[in-house]
Amino acid sequence: MTYPVMPSYDCPVCRYHMDAVTATVAVPRPPESGDITVCAKCGEFLIFDEKMQVRSMDLNDMLAVSPSGMAHMSMMQALIREQRPLG
Repeated sequence: MTYPVMPSYDCPVCRYHMDAVTATVAVPRPPESGDITVCAKCGEFLIFDEKMQVRSMDLNDMLAVSPSGMAHMSMMQALIREQRPLG
């Protein structure tokens, strides 16, 4: 399976450098403005802006996520933080 090329970015919280995202759709595609990702080191919820930079999600961003989507995100965050405790 091939994955789309995307620009690298740093987590705005822990500064971890990332150059990939995991697709949550059947056919992998580059992320688009408004797509959500999770930092692979600290588990922070991030969202891509119009310039394809990531920022931390704010309350309005989180309220726009479906309950099942938030449950999935929270599970991913817990798994990351279990493997890579903060601090």
